[in-house]
Amino acid sequence: MLSGDNGILQKATDAKELTGVGQEKEIVALAYNSALAKKVSNGDSSEVTADDLNTELTNQGASADGSNPITVIFTDSKRQYTINSSGTIEYAGTGNGEQKPTELTISLTISGESVETPPIPNGFYHVGGTKDTGFIISDNQADENKGTSHEVAQTLVGSQFVWVPVDKNQKITLKVDSKEDITEIKLYDPVGTEVSVGTVSGKTYNNTDLEPTYNGEYKAVVKTASTEQSKKLVVRSLYAQDAFNDYFTDEWYASEDCLNKWKVLTSTTTKEQLYETLGNLEDDAAFITFAKQNVYTTYTISGFSAPTENYSTSVNTYGGFYVGRYEGGNDNETLVSKANVDPYINVTRSQASELAEKMYETAGISHLLTGAAWDRTLGWLVNTNNKTLKQINAYSIEWGNYSDDGFSETTELAKTGEFSQTKANNIYDLAGNAYEWTSENSPESDSPCVYRGGCYSYSSAYEPASFRGINGENVYYPIKYGFRVALFL
Repeated sequence: MLSGDNGILQKATDAKELTGVGQEKEIVALAYNSALAKKVSNGDSSEVTADDLNTELTNQGASADGSNPITVIFTDSKRQYTINSSGTIEYAGTGNGEQKPTELTISLTISGESVETPPIPNGFYHVGGTKDTGFIISDNQADENKGTSHEVAQTLVGSQFVWVPVDKNQKITLKVDSKEDITEIKLYDPVGTEVSVGTVSGKTYNNTDLEPTYNGEYKAVVKTASTEQSKKLVVRSLYAQDAFNDYFTDEWYASEDCLNKWKVLTSTTTKEQLYETLGNLEDDAAFITFAKQNVYTTYTISGFSAPTENYSTSVNTYGGFYVGRYEGGNDNETLVSKANVDPYINVTRSQASELAEKMYETAGISHLLTGAAWDRTLGWLVNTNNKTLKQINAYSIEWGNYSDDGFSETTELAKTGEFSQTKANNIYDLAGNAYEWTSENSPESDSPCVYRGGCYSYSSAYEPASFRGINGENVYYPIKYGFRVALFL
């Protein structure tokens, strides 16, 4: 970690290879990192402010003003820079109106087809809600058009499910305009594999048909004879063919939230000590690789077949899937997805899968959630501004039943949908109550079964909504392990 000592900033001033804009951007970057390090060491989770930067920019001939983005101005050069809450720095021109030179511009976007009206399977009825707020269906006509309030939810009699939309046929578009001939374009996916961009020639490039592979950060690198620029694109919406199940970003892995999650950061912990604690890691790249080892591809294990084909078909054909509005409930030994029943617990992953598939066996649409379906559900909550990445990835206490939450009086397993605070886009208890088995498999032979979310008896800081744990096929530990049913159409 940077110490925050302004002496560190002198390194940028002394760097012979940096001049002008490059040197000033380095000063701004070091000031930001130094201010952030001070906040982390003091247990402060708030964003870096202009005042924080001004403290670090003392004697550097610069000052900061505004908020998200903050503007940093150097007195002598009149050059201005913007810096947003994630620490990204951009040169914004000068106070004399001179803008930064645009040798080339890069546009990197992703788009797909969305389904505006969710399909309703035969035998189900619309209860209430929209595609963006949580479109609810029930298998009992008595629930039709009853509404979405917590009070109404307690009275509904059928099993209910909520539509999670996923764009179909997604493609990446890469456009480049340059003042001189483009010599090379490289596009890398989130795991570092190069995506083919085809033939590159002339001063322009426009490809609207690039195939995305995984969720995560894509990087385009463009070169001409005199310059090189890059552009990044974070994709969190790709959940049809994406078995990698990863919508986190490298920026998050290097953030305070992630460091706190690993529970090894103290006010005196250095980054080097952190890496050593986590397994003799050497640098930021090694830490990111280590963190991503907890995100598994879909492995096949003996005696269990994950319904990934059903999931992909539902997404690619219908533009989404239905997720249980509630954890699977045990209503007199009958599996249901409705409020005010005990969660169906004390089951192994295979037992949970069998129960889920028999729920609507004739139609063949009910299954455990896949890992990608769980992640897409969380990503949808973020996309619709219902939850923040921090509430998903690091601190889900406000909307999960945990040992340290502020709305349940005891540290006990709650009935399904018992607390209104656990509802997000009309889905209950996704963050914490019982652990929930999924069909995702880990590469660990002794612990091939993946479960998600938190448990009522633990702290939310250890097990946020995105938590991914693994255990053995015959494990069911009383009370803690349940599941949730999905409908893949």
